[in-house]
Amino acid sequence: MCERYVVLASLHLLILSVDHTKKTFVYEGLLPLAGMHLRQIVSAISYTFEISGSMIESRLICCQNSADFDMWIRHLQHQIKMANANCPISPINNISFLVPCDEQWKKKELMRHLLCNTILKWEGKPIQHLGRIQYLTMVQVATGCTGDSKERLLLLFPEDLLFLSVDKERTAITYEGKLPLTGIQAKEKSTVLGRLQFEITGSLTEPILITCSTAEDYEKFLFHLQKPEKNLDSLSLQPPPSIPKKSWQHH
Repeated sequence: MCERYVVLASLHLLILSVDHTKKTFVYEGLLPLAGMHLRQIVSAISYTFEISGSMIESRLICCQNSADFDMWIRHLQHQIKMANANCPISPINNISFLVPCDEQWKKKELMRHLLCNTILKWEGKPIQHLGRIQYLTMVQVATGCTGDSKERLLLLFPEDLLFLSVDKERTAITYEGKLPLTGIQAKEKSTVLGRLQFEITGSLTEPILITCSTAEDYEKFLFHLQKPEKNLDSLSLQPPPSIPKKSWQHH
């Protein structure tokens, strides 16, 4: 158990922690109420309930007293009911329909899905605050330490490159890491048919080999990630980027 502040909104449950040294709130998650299940855990000494759902990890929430517990149960049940009425689950939101995102309509729907639903093990500021998604596709990712290839969703934002994974059942999406664009470079490795590859290097990550499935994906990412030589001088005058909380993690 760890201390958290929970904020109930009309369609989401916001979870915050407190950094006592800086006296600030820290974002810990934004859970959609639509599709959420609530279960009371009866105990004489613990005022606890469980929340779960297809797109969120099960969590136990322990209130300080019976009054808080009763209030949360009442309001949360009501808001879950309202959220389900206003945001009915549609087959188009099912990840299995959208992955692999090999058509433009799938890419657009998956972008919308990621901005409106929970991403497991998310870290850092909300995905909605990273800016507009510039490009999205499914790639194979291999790191220098193992060489094993993993399927990943690769998202390009104005300032960050985001790595996500999809489970085998195509029911959940998990955060795998994020790299700041200012700290990485991309270079071509192979353009042989069936092996459209480029390599990402940088001071904050070991070399990452990206294999695209289509020429369009390959060209789009290289276009955005490769920096013109003329900008190198101006970039060198800027202070180095701050190290993100989780720049890269490979599972």
